[in-house]
Amino acid sequence: MASDVSARGADSRAANKAQGRELRRHRELRDLVKFVSVAAILILGSLLVLHYLARAYPLHTRDRFAQWVEFYEEVKANRASVAEDLDVLILGDSLAAMNIMVPRLQPLRGFSLALRGATLIESRFLYEDFVRHFPAPRCVMIMTSYGGYREHVRDRHLHRYLSHGLLSWDELNRLYDASAKFGVEPAASQSRVGFLWSHRLEPQWLQPVRVDAFRRWVFDPEFIADREAQWFNLFHFRGGTPTSAQRPGGIKSDFFDAYHDYLNREFQIEPILDSALLEIFETARRTGSRVLVVGQPLAASLESEATRAWTESYAQHLQQLIPANFPHVKLHVVPTFWPNEHFSDVTHLHLQGALKWSDELREFAESHCKPIEPNQ
Repeated sequence: MASDVSARGADSRAANKAQGRELRRHRELRDLVKFVSVAAILILGSLLVLHYLARAYPLHTRDRFAQWVEFYEEVKANRASVAEDLDVLILGDSLAAMNIMVPRLQPLRGFSLALRGATLIESRFLYEDFVRHFPAPRCVMIMTSYGGYREHVRDRHLHRYLSHGLLSWDELNRLYDASAKFGVEPAASQSRVGFLWSHRLEPQWLQPVRVDAFRRWVFDPEFIADREAQWFNLFHFRGGTPTSAQRPGGIKSDFFDAYHDYLNREFQIEPILDSALLEIFETARRTGSRVLVVGQPLAASLESEATRAWTESYAQHLQQLIPANFPHVKLHVVPTFWPNEHFSDVTHLHLQGALKWSDELREFAESHCKPIEPNQ
């Protein structure tokens, strides 16, 4: 009898323990479900807020790369008169974007497709796209930091533009093919699938969220509210690209950085850039435009035999690239050095310096930017 009671007591305790474990598992599962649900609601709510900010306040929540792509899409969609009947279409990187003041080219009618941080590769595709949507300009003016190509690649400027849909599927594949041919980025480090994923598929899903914009709203609101708004306004009201830096006082005599180091080295040929430039020449030949390849002044603190030698070698290389069947290419690339107070760094001009250089380029363009006669 005693043994039966003891057995029933043991069974009861075992059942109670099992029931307790089951209850704990239920509570843990309930807490986990509650945690996951709350986290999901918070994440979804944050995404909705970010989505709203990106749509309601594009002026302040989208970086300059996204804003430029949107600006160019607007120009094409609306057949903007600003891009019609052009005398001069400007291509290039930040040198062209900051050193050429489009309004200063008047009475020549100009428009700029220059992109900060871009290379001739992007410029080639933009130019081809432009002439598919608008009448060909009388002249194409090119200004680019040929020697800074590898620094632009290192800093992933191309990735930023492509992630916002700068190029079409076909153009992305052609870009990848060119990079594979010459053994450079992006083919040097990415498969084609990985390249297309990171530059076309993935950003299309993530772009409306703009997590980086939310981060900057929280940690750097002044930058968002001021700097990005300036880019937006400049794109829309300054002929395509922004004006020069406004930092007063010029640069210090010892100012230098990695982007300009190539000027102190021996000139190095970049085959992928040469290929892109030849494609630009071919598009110009096909559409009846002249091409002006121009340089820019350099700060006096950069003047040296090495810098002069690099510039002269660059000009000689460009001259050798001009196709025999397209003689309508003119060069304006000579070693030119101005006082430091004209510059925000050794190659980018302040506003007053950019206005002065644009006046010189206007005279150069007026001399050469004339329609090509059928028998020429």
